[in-house]
Amino acid sequence: MNKNYLKIEVIFLWLVIIILIFSLLVQAKATRDTPQLTSLEAAALAYQEARKWDREAVLWYMNPPGRELDYHWGENDLSWEWGIIFMRPRDDKSYYIQIVDNQIVSIEEGGEYVKRLSPILPSFPKDRPGISMQEAAQVAFAAGAPSWDRASSVYIIDSSVSTYRGKPVWYFLFDSQFAAYTIDGLTGELLAHDYFDPETLKKISPGEVKYKFYPDKVAKIKEENFIYEFFEAIDQKNFEQVFSMMDENLAGNENTQEMWKANFSSLDKIKVIWLHPEEEQKWPNHQPFYEVNIYTISKPGSPYYGWDEGRNTRWITVAAEEDKWKIVSIATGP
Repeated sequence: MNKNYLKIEVIFLWLVIIILIFSLLVQAKATRDTPQLTSLEAAALAYQEARKWDREAVLWYMNPPGRELDYHWGENDLSWEWGIIFMRPRDDKSYYIQIVDNQIVSIEEGGEYVKRLSPILPSFPKDRPGISMQEAAQVAFAAGAPSWDRASSVYIIDSSVSTYRGKPVWYFLFDSQFAAYTIDGLTGELLAHDYFDPETLKKISPGEVKYKFYPDKVAKIKEENFIYEFFEAIDQKNFEQVFSMMDENLAGNENTQEMWKANFSSLDKIKVIWLHPEEEQKWPNHQPFYEVNIYTISKPGSPYYGWDEGRNTRWITVAAEEDKWKIVSIATGP
């Protein structure tokens, strides 16, 4: 058989494989029913914008705000919002790009956010972190980080910790432990596991750590996770679980529960974006009170039950009952 023909056949085969892989990736993103992005998707979107600013732009920093991380961020790599900064070799100018709901909402050139203190090395990936946030998070979880906590996360090259300055790293800070995990942003190696005093926030040795998990922080996180799980049960139309998580006065009798079912069944998708605890003086009946931002998509042809397409805000009151939480109220205003 002609050698040139073999080469063409091999090249064609590789092109087919590449096209199939790309199609699967596009399909996976297209079938996602929320406007969230993974760390690699967000970096790719931002890089296309950064190249308009400077073709030599290099990814220097990316941060998903902690409260905008998906509830399952350590598994799916998703966040509703990303702040990304690029640098360029010829000066210390930075290019800040903010992404919300898979759209670039603001761009700004300047040097106010992050100063470039280190040289840009050829080994630094220009368009993406060397490993994804999810891959780095799995390393932190394997080292003892709690997967049920949403960390303050950042990919950064000029870290404030001089030991890692000039080196791409993922840095995760978990409130429940007052502990930080530093992961090599190229290889995925665990570089450091640091602890901090909860009062002074100064670095301490492992021997000075009082708790594996700090009880007050854990209680607050578990309380917040309960709200996430409540809306996940609604999304899955698991009404038995939904009503078991509601206070009996809120769930009501059979007629009231049918009304709740009709309300929630009108939604094709419901997902918590973020939640924020209100100040204690605003709590009704001394019960924890949350502002909750929720993303919804209605089923075509369904009646309107007060849920708008996209982002909605609800105020949720919770209460502890026999070591379990209950949803006490769901309101459209505080």
